Amino acid sequence: MNKITIKVASPRGHDVMTLDPAAALEKLQALSNDGKWVYVDSDIVNPRELSVDDLIKAETVLVANNLQGG
Repeated sequence: MNKITIKVASPRGHDVMTLDPAAALEKLQALSNDGKWVYVDSDIVNPRELSVDDLIKAETVLVANNLQGG
């Protein structure tokens, strides 16, 4: 089965997770609930609108802290 690699921005640069597609989707949804932004192939996405198939087809999955203007 395919594995999905997720890079999550952190104070150390980034952390890398390699998960099964269903677990990756669940993790992305949890991270977005924590205020993180999810990018799939450089496009910001709503993890609730992603499917396992979307993740399998993706080349890159990145998670970053949200940005707030002031």
